[in-house]
Amino acid sequence: MKTPIFYACDKNYLVPTLVSMVSLLENCANKDLIELHVIIKSFDQPSIQLLREKLGKYNVSIIFHSSDHLLNQNFKTTASLPVSTYSRLLIPYFVPENNVAVYLDSDLVVLDDITKLVESNICSIGLGAVPEKPLKSSFKIAGKLGISPDYYFNAGVLIVNIPYWINHKISDKCFQFILENPAKLTHLDQDALNVIFENNKCILPSRWNLLPRDIRLYLENQEMQDEQKTDYIFKPAIIHFAGKNKPWNAYCNHPYKSIYRKYAALAGYKVESINYNIKSDLLQFIKNPFKFKISKIIRMEKLKSNARKFI
Repeated sequence: MKTPIFYACDKNYLVPTLVSMVSLLENCANKDLIELHVIIKSFDQPSIQLLREKLGKYNVSIIFHSSDHLLNQNFKTTASLPVSTYSRLLIPYFVPENNVAVYLDSDLVVLDDITKLVESNICSIGLGAVPEKPLKSSFKIAGKLGISPDYYFNAGVLIVNIPYWINHKISDKCFQFILENPAKLTHLDQDALNVIFENNKCILPSRWNLLPRDIRLYLENQEMQDEQKTDYIFKPAIIHFAGKNKPWNAYCNHPYKSIYRKYAALAGYKVESINYNIKSDLLQFIKNPFKFKISKIIRMEKLKSNARKFI
């Protein structure tokens, strides 16, 4: 049985979803082992047709699911997190016959064979995910939820144990928590998943969800210069462009934005870029040398140099 790889988006994220899929398929050695699923919110037929046409050369199955009739419109939303973000909670409804599924956010690129992630053995465990490195904000978020910040995970990359979710009514429990505790929610369904799976999750290697905070900590923390501790930063399997610094924006200064733009080009899209170079960093250093360390400039250049290996 093929492993379903799920995405969820609306019309606003159609192109990023396509780019992410292209990166996944370009690096998947055996596409017969997977099938793509897209949970759609108010998609029109031209958008669906666009995805089919752009991905046609990869000869992979693409299945579309509507979330309109399943999602409660009274769920809490934010400017950056629309109701479609809850779609990942619907995965078991769409593939109840499968043992496992993978969920991926649309704002990421896959640089390694996704079937390696599928091979992660979660058996009787309900979910596999990558914990976020704690920042100051992490303690506030975890405190509101009543959980430890040490293993609070990012829900942008998930391995879902379908039988476990169905047998333990995970989706229903998440929806109930969301509706009953809107004031506790910062990252919406991600928070609910962290509460439900606080003590029952498989910790995936960090390279399967490299986050901006990982790069930030590397740039600013001298203790993170050990090669073993930073190997996942230089050899990522998935780069997740979470937050506001998106690689399709002209002023993005993410050191790995060129990798995203490689796959955007393969998908038929060109991102107009405002060149970000070392001079801008040096200018900031001159203005405020105490806030902006020269070592940060050096590390940023090292990361940008590493990005060329993937292009």
